[in-house]
Amino acid sequence: MEKKKLQTLKQNLRTKYGLVDFLAQDGSTMVVVKVCSEDKSRGSLIEALTVSEREKYILLLHELMASYQTNCARVDLAVIGNAVESPKSKYYKGIIEFNG
Repeated sequence: MEKKKLQTLKQNLRTKYGLVDFLAQDGSTMVVVKVCSEDKSRGSLIEALTVSEREKYILLLHELMASYQTNCARVDLAVIGNAVESPKSKYYKGIIEFNG
C-alpha cells in the first residue's frame, strides 16, 4: 500500500459490517482494502467479492463518507499470490467506487 501512496489509518478494523483488512486514505478519498489469496480472485474482480460482501462494503463506504466528511470512497482489492518461492501480488484500485 505504501507504493500506492495510501495512508493507512487502521488495520483489521472490526465494524458492524464485518472485518476490514485495511482502512486507508488517498487524498480526500477513504479506501477500504480487501486482501485475498490468488485462488479466491479467479474470474472477474467483482466476483472476488460475494454479493453480501458487496452490499456490506457499499453500506460501509456510505458510513465512512459521513464519518470522515468526504464525498469519495472506494474498495480496492489486493491479491496475494500463493507461490511459496516467489509470491506475486496484484493491486486493483476502485472495484467499488463512490465519487461525489
